[in-house]
Amino acid sequence: MEFLEAHAGAVELHLWGCATENLKTHPYVRFREAFKGDYHEYVRSIQSEPMDIGLAPLEPLHFNRAKSALKWKEYAAGSVPSVLSRIPAYERVVEEGVTGFICDTPSQWRMALKRLVGDAALRRRVGEEARRRMTDEYCLEKAVTRWGEVLSSVSREGKKTKKPGPFT
Repeated sequence: MEFLEAHAGAVELHLWGCATENLKTHPYVRFREAFKGDYHEYVRSIQSEPMDIGLAPLEPLHFNRAKSALKWKEYAAGSVPSVLSRIPAYERVVEEGVTGFICDTPSQWRMALKRLVGDAALRRRVGEEARRRMTDEYCLEKAVTRWGEVLSSVSREGKKTKKPGPFT
């Protein structure tokens, strides 16, 4: 709220899903109910929204530490720079200041947002680099190749350690 007030009129926060009543009624917040539809509709919905910076704030809970990097990948696919909570999944995919920003403290969040809000060239650079990394390393073709390698490795290991059973 403090950041929105400090940048009154220059920054708008768009939220999907859930929010407190204070946020839902804040003059610089646009709120949409949780998306209920198929994933393709969800992607089209996100792509139709103007977005300069993507946020993924998470409470420091064990449950959240187990989340994937999907939010970063969704933002990266649209060349949107992101500011994210520090969880293992984001730490594995984000190069700090290059493909996104990872934050632990409120002051880190303010600093990252201030940098991105005030520098359109930085937003563009980080968004484009995030997209390049996402498409180079996480596209379907790469995933299929990696899974093929994993399955081949597991299959080879299984053959090495297989012990004769009663039916062999």
